[in-house]
Amino acid sequence: MRRDSDRMRTFIEKKQMSQFPFQGLEDKDISSFTCSIQDESAKLHINKLKVSNRNFIKEIAVLKAENSKLDTVEKENVILKNSLDNLNSERLHHDQIIQKIEHELAEHRNRTEHLKE
Repeated sequence: MRRDSDRMRTFIEKKQMSQFPFQGLEDKDISSFTCSIQDESAKLHINKLKVSNRNFIKEIAVLKAENSKLDTVEKENVILKNSLDNLNSERLHHDQIIQKIEHELAEHRNRTEHLKE
């Protein structure tokens, strides 16, 4: 029975230690231990954030460069579209002139044929 009570006491002590690992330590010891852990983990976390931030800034720079290229392409596209519109307008104007000349030529032929008769 004594052996069972010793086992039970040991079991309870181990269980308490797992639940309260800092039991029996002074507050200074606990705070210095936890602060050093927190400081180290905070430093690691900050360093990870710095690296992540640098990568993010690089990605932003790449995206800005690509966006700038796209803006340039869009501007060139607008310029080319305007030039094409101008050329089409000129072509339509020339077509109208050609049709007018062909119509006048046809009238001139009719007059000359009537005069020959």
